[in-house]
Amino acid sequence: MILSPLLWLADHAASIVPGADLTATYSLMGKAQSTGFLWSDWVTSPSFPPSAGSFCGGIHYQRLPVHGVDIGTGLMQEGHFFRSTHDKSRKVKARKQLAALMKKHGQANGLFGANECLSDRDPTHGTETCVVVEMMESLGQLFQETGEMPYLDQLEKIALNAMGAPFFNGTMGAMKYFQEVDHPHADTYSQVLLLLLVWVVVVLLLLLLMMCCRCTSAA
Repeated sequence: MILSPLLWLADHAASIVPGADLTATYSLMGKAQSTGFLWSDWVTSPSFPPSAGSFCGGIHYQRLPVHGVDIGTGLMQEGHFFRSTHDKSRKVKARKQLAALMKKHGQANGLFGANECLSDRDPTHGTETCVVVEMMESLGQLFQETGEMPYLDQLEKIALNAMGAPFFNGTMGAMKYFQEVDHPHADTYSQVLLLLLVWVVVVLLLLLLMMCCRCTSAA
């Protein structure tokens, strides 16, 4: 999203180049708002699908409107618009965008269903971990830019219930790419690999201990 680096430039240019002319930067921000893809308009429109269906096929730019990662990133767009224009209607649009998304695709852990593309509210479809971190980033940006606490509450909900859940029993020992609300632990395959690794380490340690004992006895 081009607005993020532009806002960073607007915030830091003066400290890097004192007296820097940011006319072109703000002009480009305005152009992005007037000509870019508006995620809030799409997500709140009646045509926003309850599931991706056949839209998920094809090359990336064709499936972008239903691609989970892009939708998660797009949540911060209205926050950026509000920050650059101070137009309070942008804060309202941000709230409506998130509410519409959660109404059609919301999960109990604070995420929206997106196993690559939108996958409705069925908890067994899962949400890819890329979506988890992008949505957390967007919620953090929205809180910083609007000061509204519900964004921070939802970020915390995801961090506690979804971010740690893809890993083996919360120990971060094995990764599960698709986070499912009703299947919070790593898949069986990952668990078996982890257990095998533990056994290999235990056997190697026992062998090392035996060798040390023999060396001590010989001495």
